[in-house]
Amino acid sequence: MEWEFRFRSKVMLSTFAAVCFGMLLAAVSFVTVDVSATRALIRENLNAQAESMAHNLGTALQFNDRQAVYEDLNRLGDQTNIIHAAVYMTHSASGSETIEQEFFVGYHREKEGSPFPKINKTTADFWGDKSTWVIRPISQNDIEIGAIFLERTLSDVDNRFKRYAVMAFGVAGVGVIVTMIGALWFQSSLTRPILELSSTANAIAANKDFSVRARKFSEDELGDLTDVFNDMLSTVDEADRILKESNEEMEQRVERRTGQLTQANQSLVEEAKERVRAEEKLLNANRRLNVQEKLAAVGQVSANMAHELRNPLSAIRQSVYFLGRVSENYFKRGKFPKEEKIREHLDLIESELAHSDDVIDGLLGMSRGKKLNIVSFDLVALVKEVAEYCRLNENISFAPDFAESPFFVFADPALFRQVFINLYTNAEQAMPDGGTITVAGTHSSEGETVILVSDTGCGVDEADRTKVFDVLHTTKAGGAGLGLSLCRDILQRHDGTISIINDYKKHSCLGHNWKKNKGANIVITLPNKIHDGKKTN
Repeated sequence: MEWEFRFRSKVMLSTFAAVCFGMLLAAVSFVTVDVSATRALIRENLNAQAESMAHNLGTALQFNDRQAVYEDLNRLGDQTNIIHAAVYMTHSASGSETIEQEFFVGYHREKEGSPFPKINKTTADFWGDKSTWVIRPISQNDIEIGAIFLERTLSDVDNRFKRYAVMAFGVAGVGVIVTMIGALWFQSSLTRPILELSSTANAIAANKDFSVRARKFSEDELGDLTDVFNDMLSTVDEADRILKESNEEMEQRVERRTGQLTQANQSLVEEAKERVRAEEKLLNANRRLNVQEKLAAVGQVSANMAHELRNPLSAIRQSVYFLGRVSENYFKRGKFPKEEKIREHLDLIESELAHSDDVIDGLLGMSRGKKLNIVSFDLVALVKEVAEYCRLNENISFAPDFAESPFFVFADPALFRQVFINLYTNAEQAMPDGGTITVAGTHSSEGETVILVSDTGCGVDEADRTKVFDVLHTTKAGGAGLGLSLCRDILQRHDGTISIINDYKKHSCLGHNWKKNKGANIVITLPNKIHDGKKTN
């Protein structure tokens, strides 16, 4: 783990560590020297005392005077540090040259002392943890006749060591305190300039203000460092001012250039949008022209066909009516046993004649191209009126869902009535088991009126989505293929569109509350020229 300290803390810690180490070393040295000197003094005194007693005991030991030796040993009672003393007599074993020391007289300070050691030397020294002893020879006429043993306790040395250690470390502690007090004063004067430089640098880094200057506290090297630091700040401040001015000038130039580019880009975008709108208008006009040309050709043929077919069809219808009356009369007279088969064929002929009339009316409606009667009307009322007119099956429900009511549109109401009749008829035929027809409408932000007609029937295959609006294209048995084609023609004459969608995400104009049904979903768009019955640009 790496410790992080401030500069002032580092100075304090280093000073404290150095002072503590010095004082500790001095105290240990003092105690060590004192202990060594004390040990040397004790050893020297004990040797001198042993040699002095050995000199005095020579005569008594030579004459084998135990009493005199004992009295000399008992005089050691005045010396509290001597705990054991003994005198040994030297003698040679019979028939052997080995010299042995035999215990002669002993002294114990305490009544029950430890037994005296057996010795075979007349000179020896020992220093233990609790006691020290010496053995010195006793001589008479330069002949060793014995030895003296003295043992001294070291308890006084331990006490002295403890006292001197306490004194030494106490003096060291006081020295540390006094030294640290002086160091606090000294390090304050030493670190104050450095702390001033550090605080100034932090303030500049936090506020980005290069006008701040550090205070100068002395004329030494730290004062010179402060002067150099302030000179550097002046240089940086000047460079920062120049940089800011250049940056502001560059930002203004970039802003002006960006505005010019933005304006030019907007002009290009507007020009591109205008060109796209012009191209779309041109394509729509071309498309309408093509459709009008085709419809004119179809109309001419349709008018001729209608003229040529109406007269035969009228004659056939009158003949069918006559045959029906005749068959009824014959049946009443009992000449024909059954009328069901004849009635079935007559109904079939009548149905086909009605279908032929529908085809002729559709072709004539596409070919007439009369002038539109554009007015503002309520679409909600129109779709409800058409729903009542179509007399939908009882198992089919009608659900209008408009953003507002009344919902005004700008179109030809008669033609739009025909559009919704065709759409309702297709929806009813697609739901033989019943379902729901939903008509919803809203005014989009793109300037269009959007109308959604959906059902819950079988829907339209993806392959037929673009073909169902073609003339004479049908997917229903018995269908003429003119209903949706007529609807497309009416919408194109209104500058609108009609389409079948499967993906609501591609049509942002559809409201978020509109639900996609599994059946057909037909979207009608009209220019939003009138809103709430008022003209808008």
